[in-house]
Amino acid sequence: RSSRRGMLGAPCAPCCGGEAMSEAGFFTIGLDFDGSISAQDTLSSRLDNVVDLRVLEDDLRLYAGPRGVNSLRENLRLMRRAYPQPWLTFLGSGDFHHCTLALLETLEVSGPFVLVLIDNHPDWFSERPAYHCGNWVSSALELPHLASAWLVGQDSTDLRGHQFWSAPWDAL
Repeated sequence: RSSRRGMLGAPCAPCCGGEAMSEAGFFTIGLDFDGSISAQDTLSSRLDNVVDLRVLEDDLRLYAGPRGVNSLRENLRLMRRAYPQPWLTFLGSGDFHHCTLALLETLEVSGPFVLVLIDNHPDWFSERPAYHCGNWVSSALELPHLASAWLVGQDSTDLRGHQFWSAPWDAL
């Protein structure tokens, strides 16, 4: 499949016409905040869509303020209307994984779901801002439909000393 590039605020049509989906039943989408997805030809050519969000790069790298979060949410809502099926989403570099919180916030779900996070860092600290690489999971745990979070692969220094004790244990 060839991938079409979306523009900020205007999601492009699925590359194959109609509702494109992988064989697994997911719409595969890349949210390209810094060009790292479009630079990977093998990956981007296999996605149903790659949305160019580089205009938000400076507002979202490592943490996000209100302007960046609001713009991201607005774009995600437009994309969710255009692609209502389940998504398998690629975010590119690790500098933007906290944008997962906005993805979860814009989900329209009918029942509880489980978040599975595969990451070296737990990203669960209860510090602000809410959209930060180190704490977005603690904010996600407050979402009404999130039943639980499963964290897999954590092996960072975040799990030692005082940082270990600042985890939101009641919610994990």
